[in-house]
Amino acid sequence: MNRNVILTVDIDFWTCVRKPKLEEFFMLLKKIYCSEGNKIQMFSEHHDMVSTINEIKKPDDYVLINIDAHDDLNNKYFMYDTTLHCSTWPFHINNLKEYIWIRPQKGEALRDPRKKLPFELKERTISYFLKNCNNFKILWCGACLSEDYITDDLDLCDSLSFIYQNLEAYNSIFNTSTYELKLKISNDILYQIGKNYFYSKYMSEN
Repeated sequence: MNRNVILTVDIDFWTCVRKPKLEEFFMLLKKIYCSEGNKIQMFSEHHDMVSTINEIKKPDDYVLINIDAHDDLNNKYFMYDTTLHCSTWPFHINNLKEYIWIRPQKGEALRDPRKKLPFELKERTISYFLKNCNNFKILWCGACLSEDYITDDLDLCDSLSFIYQNLEAYNSIFNTSTYELKLKISNDILYQIGKNYFYSKYMSEN
């Protein structure tokens, strides 16, 4: 029996995972989701997806699967914050009953277990997704670049560089043109490189 899935992907996940898994993941999406003419929608930040997800007609038994380096569940710093942002967005998804966080093998700790959630939470690894993807019916897929973090995260910059170099292979599965996506990613990378250069120069002079 296929599970109805809303799938979201934060590119920062690939800073914690071996790069061949990225290729395997995208090739699977191309096979099980994009082969029917669907496209992965690209966003700047994860919380930018919320209104789109809420507009999608979903059966009651759908599950939200989030492939992410972070659980995005108000963890650590925003325990009582309900404002919509990158660490609270799952709480703003309508009629959410089950949330599966696909996490890196080595990543941040899960949310504080003392905080009661309004939906069922499960924690899995990317191997779970790759193994079970043929049992998923992906209703919609969105990916974000986590641009709020690119200014502070060299690993994310490296991950974006890898995706930039391999975009031609994935061109057909994004709703954004290769040129637009490359321009967006390259601007983020250049910003990061420039920021680190001037920061290093400032530190050396002071």
